[in-house]
Amino acid sequence: MAKLNRYQQAVANAYADGEYSYITAKTVERLIRPVPAEWVDTLFRFLMAELDDVENLDEAHQRVAAAIADLQDAARALDELETEALKPNSQHLPI
Repeated sequence: MAKLNRYQQAVANAYADGEYSYITAKTVERLIRPVPAEWVDTLFRFLMAELDDVENLDEAHQRVAAAIADLQDAARALDELETEALKPNSQHLPI
């Protein structure tokens, strides 16, 4: 990877209020592969990897939308656990 593609750069500039706007292609290569512990933001690493081979804006939108849907499903599952834990006679421990 010689440089960030425009979709990776747009996400890097916007993500976490621009915290990663300095990112270069060389840094992204390290993000995508196993990396040192200081790269703890796995969501950002995931987004850079997802957008690495994107060829157009529609594909970039589809990949990010799919990730959002997966995260929303995960959040709903956690909400359901919390709701279940609050029910009387629940076998689940409160969160």
